[in-house]
Amino acid sequence: MEVVSFFKTQHHFIFITKYRHPILKGNVDVEIPELTRQTCNAFEIEMLENIVSKTMLTC
Repeated sequence: MEVVSFFKTQHHFIFITKYRHPILKGNVDVEIPELTRQTCNAFEIEMLENIVSKTMLTC
């Protein structure tokens, strides 16, 4: 059976606290991107960008 269609989807996830209060503490800026990368690799997902600050996480 021949593949006759191809789909490319991109999703943008942003996790933000209410009123943007800084709740992320410690070395979360190192740990979260690494965990996100591992999860993406496990599901064969290509991560284009990963931004972490004290008030938000963008994937």
